[in-house]
Amino acid sequence: MAGKKAAKGAAGGAAEGGIRLTAHPRARRDIGAAKGWGGLAAFGIVLFLSLRAGVPLADGLWRGILAGVAGYVFAWGAAVAIWRHVALAEIERTRREITGPPPEKVSPSIE
Repeated sequence: MAGKKAAKGAAGGAAEGGIRLTAHPRARRDIGAAKGWGGLAAFGIVLFLSLRAGVPLADGLWRGILAGVAGYVFAWGAAVAIWRHVALAEIERTRREITGPPPEKVSPSIE
């Protein structure tokens, strides 16, 4: 069983020591919050609009649940995409802090 997990992990993504958003504490917290708020907001908006349109309560709840699932998935995808860019920017900033400013380019003088 452990061999299957190791093979799946090696074939499926980041190498050992690679960068993962699941290991980033702020990213994990923010992605989780986005998923929750996205699902709740979609559920609430669709339920409100359904009941306002005269849809029976059971049908409105069903529509709200489906919209909540869709909102959860959409918010998760958006938060992961945003945090990928944030994490890459943090890595680039750290790399620049370690290496220092780039050297000035000396243009050849025309004589």
